[in-house]
Amino acid sequence: YDPFHAPRLFDTRHFEQLWSQFPVEMSATMDSPVRHPHMIDIAGLHYSDLAMKARLVRQRLAADREENRTSEVDPAVHSWVVDLKEFPEALVPPGLQLFWEVYFKNGTVEEWNRLMYGVEDPLKSKLPQLMSFQDHHEVDGNQTEETDCLRQQWLSKLLPSPSSFEDTSRPPHRCKAQADAEATATVSSRDAAPLSEAEQ
Repeated sequence: YDPFHAPRLFDTRHFEQLWSQFPVEMSATMDSPVRHPHMIDIAGLHYSDLAMKARLVRQRLAADREENRTSEVDPAVHSWVVDLKEFPEALVPPGLQLFWEVYFKNGTVEEWNRLMYGVEDPLKSKLPQLMSFQDHHEVDGNQTEETDCLRQQWLSKLLPSPSSFEDTSRPPHRCKAQADAEATATVSSRDAAPLSEAEQ
């Protein structure tokens, strides 16, 4: 069990317990300068053991409540290893996910519409707790004016007011390049069009 993007926080005392339980394996892994693929996964073992103990404690506490028994709360019950990708993205909508990563590759309007389907309007109920836009464009010059503008418009809906550290005299301008390109294309097409009899 190796949570995605989980903070690497380990409990030294817990490692000592694991070491006493698996002395040969732990020693062989921790003493090796190179992590070979078939060695024990230290992080995964640490997190898995904590998750298992936390679940057992919660089950015991639930049984105690059912039988009206009082029991001392084990600190392990509070152990909860956060996995930013708790569920596969295809199983639950973004609004029920903790973390949602949008991976752009083509930089086209069609790609934007496909990946952002269902969250065109950035409503709180539709969005995850954490969201990441990842640009890995494979386009000439890395120029994606249309999708840059779409992203600005989307973010402006989500965050309509400037933050305290923004310079209000320099608002977002990602749509300017798109507007300039459209204006240039309009002028070019008008210049290339044949003159009518009236214009002649």
